[in-house]
Amino acid sequence: MEITIRNAVEHDAEAIALLLTELGYPQHSETVRAKLLLLQQDSTFRVFVAEVEAVIAGVIAFDVQPLFHQARSIGTIMALIVRDSFRNRGIGSALIRHIEHVATEAGCIKIAVASGVHREDAHRFYRSLGYEENTRRFVKSLSA
Repeated sequence: MEITIRNAVEHDAEAIALLLTELGYPQHSETVRAKLLLLQQDSTFRVFVAEVEAVIAGVIAFDVQPLFHQARSIGTIMALIVRDSFRNRGIGSALIRHIEHVATEAGCIKIAVASGVHREDAHRFYRSLGYEENTRRFVKSLSA
């Protein structure tokens, strides 16, 4: 199975919206399309898709920010989704390897990823790739 990883483009919006919905974050394709267009203007934010046989099987969104308390930058995986029917085929690992290369090229000294406490399979996946749980994240929802 050949996995092709490329920059996400506007016409990927519908497939990405389906992936987000599958993960539990329903989005309309028009919303995703607008976000992709907006993020293309941000030099620190990247979105990549993984294609298998012309099907978008996964997506990863990644941001680079300067660290305040240390030299250089940190990369943050904002989202990683592999379509259910393509899981356990190395697609997630390929997307992570790609991001690690991008992060190194961008001068990052580390990569962070948050994962919901209920996503135990995701936790095992990240640990298998050498990621360690070493912080706690506190979140407060703000009313719009």
